[in-house]
Amino acid sequence: MIRNKGKQLILAATTLLLFPRGLRGQGADPFELRPEFVSQAIFSCSDTFLNGNATVDSTGVTGSSGATGKGHLVSNGSITVNGGGIVRGDATAGPGKQFVKKGRPTITGKIGNLVSVWPCSPVNLSTLATTLRASNDNARVPKSSKGNDPLQGSERTDFILSANESVTLSAGTYYFTSLVVASGAQLLVSATTRILCTGQVVLNGGASVNASGSPFALRIWSSGSELTVNGGAVLRAIFYAAQPDANVVVNGGGRVWGGLYGGKVTVNGGATVSRAVDDSAALSILELRAKARRLKAQHDIALIVIDYLQLLKSTSKRASDNRQIEISEISSGIKALAKELALPIIVLAQLNRNPEARAGGKPRLADLRESGSIEQDADLVGLLVRYEYYAETEEDKANTAGEAELIIAKQRNGPVGEVPLTFLKEFTRFEDRAKPETP
Repeated sequence: MIRNKGKQLILAATTLLLFPRGLRGQGADPFELRPEFVSQAIFSCSDTFLNGNATVDSTGVTGSSGATGKGHLVSNGSITVNGGGIVRGDATAGPGKQFVKKGRPTITGKIGNLVSVWPCSPVNLSTLATTLRASNDNARVPKSSKGNDPLQGSERTDFILSANESVTLSAGTYYFTSLVVASGAQLLVSATTRILCTGQVVLNGGASVNASGSPFALRIWSSGSELTVNGGAVLRAIFYAAQPDANVVVNGGGRVWGGLYGGKVTVNGGATVSRAVDDSAALSILELRAKARRLKAQHDIALIVIDYLQLLKSTSKRASDNRQIEISEISSGIKALAKELALPIIVLAQLNRNPEARAGGKPRLADLRESGSIEQDADLVGLLVRYEYYAETEEDKANTAGEAELIIAKQRNGPVGEVPLTFLKEFTRFEDRAKPETP
């Protein structure tokens, strides 16, 4: 999601990855979370327990605990951290509920309480289950690497991967009555995937789900009573448990990248639940490089998003007296970092005011503010325009309401052109424009 009209999308790597950053909790996509969940590594509908050396890592995630209830570990009930448990971020218990520390836990953020209980269910999963049971993409589930059919049961809706098997799901929406990944098995996701599971979700020791992909590419909604990630298993996804009393358990050595929402959450010794977003102000390019390297080494991150380029600083003497040189050094530094870490970097950047003097406000590559090096270094440049914003009369505004375009102004390894979009101002969100039906 791009919120400000003056910021445009620039890619300083080899692949473009776009994903909505604002999760709205209602509307066309039933797999979207409520907006207050966005900044959390964990939200529990009831009590939360961190045992032994369990870790919840929300380093740099935007938000503060206390009266606003925007912590990084949030619970409608109490929060108990035992032994050497670690919370890297804020912790917010339910209204009037306790935060209990036993042993020598570490809390790096603030401790507070919600003003009121958060609602647990973003959608009616019973209705969604009825819909997806009748219409889903289960027919597209391929055979496993050993030639077995992962779909079992009388209705072929139990998804079971045996030890050391692997399956890759293509983009789609799937309906399972259980999801079990055995030790050493791999469930891979090739694109944006949604799964509704009405029963248990179990990852056994050494199993992995979307282990090499972005956690934002996979969302698992469960109306069952259990999520278990056992020792050594890896889950990279946004997981939501609809039942307030569902047991969401990450056992010793298990790792969850993305977010856990709903249910009663327990993270046991040696397990980790992580979500990394850094909102540090006035970063230099050297600080950005150091943080990115550390996150890549510790958590094998797959994508970096920078909001926005002109807020970064260069520390070189050459750049101190010349803003154009400074932006040039920042741009080339981001490009070098993308190549070094072998991952895509999406960068927002400001435009100058030239589009405002142009009929329709259509931006061009030359409108990128303060340096031509941005245009030179990027592999792909996307420029957003909302024609309604630049309309001069009320009639023109009515005729162009909601119309927007993503202009692919540069693409090193592909075509350029225009992608029609629809801007949903009530959600501050861009979506693909629906084609008009032909009579």
